[in-house]
Amino acid sequence: MTVDPIRVALIGLGGMGSTHLKILAGLPQATITAIADTHAPFTDRAAQLVPNAAAFYDPIDCVNNADIDAALIATADDTHFAITQACIKRGLPTLCEKPLTTTAHESRQIVEAEQAAGQPLVQVGWMRRFDPDYLALHHQLHAAGSGTPVLISQRHRNPLSVITFDQRELITSSASHDIDIFRWLTGDEIAQVSTTSTTSSDGNTILVVITLTSQTGIVGTMELVPWCQRCRSAKSG
Repeated sequence: MTVDPIRVALIGLGGMGSTHLKILAGLPQATITAIADTHAPFTDRAAQLVPNAAAFYDPIDCVNNADIDAALIATADDTHFAITQACIKRGLPTLCEKPLTTTAHESRQIVEAEQAAGQPLVQVGWMRRFDPDYLALHHQLHAAGSGTPVLISQRHRNPLSVITFDQRELITSSASHDIDIFRWLTGDEIAQVSTTSTTSSDGNTILVVITLTSQTGIVGTMELVPWCQRCRSAKSG
């Protein structure tokens, strides 16, 4: 029996969206039937790569009116909430890039809207859970005889050539991955959180250290250090 490919709307066509476009284009199980981005050059560029897809310059318009079965959201962080809400309202299975939203209140509203819809619709792009090395680590931690972890240490190094994060944005956008992995690896919820941060004298580097303690006492430390690649290139040139 042949199954028709899932008709997907790709919403957000910048760096991450372009990556998703290449991946989806190679999947026989899916076809991009709609694309959307508020930045017209991004939409126009993607339209050349998937000319059969309907092009939209308003993500909400795309969600409401495109001929689709599912949506993939790769827009700016602060737009995720409204677009995801629109997807839930239409009953679309949705993959949203992290973070789900930029505030705890909005994330709770998404969860409540999905619960009211009566079915699971939204998945956040926690790709590390599907990475073979992370899967092997998870299996080892939960294997019989492995004991209980005491400390989970994570280090996040990320050059920023376009987006410049402050400390709050760095935690929301980047550390969300590490926080999810801590919960996933430990199988435990977080009881306490503390953070500290500093910035280099030239302003090109931010350091954020997050310390987590799980309900059973497992400690997690996360170091996040992005630097401005554009600034470094300018100084070296």
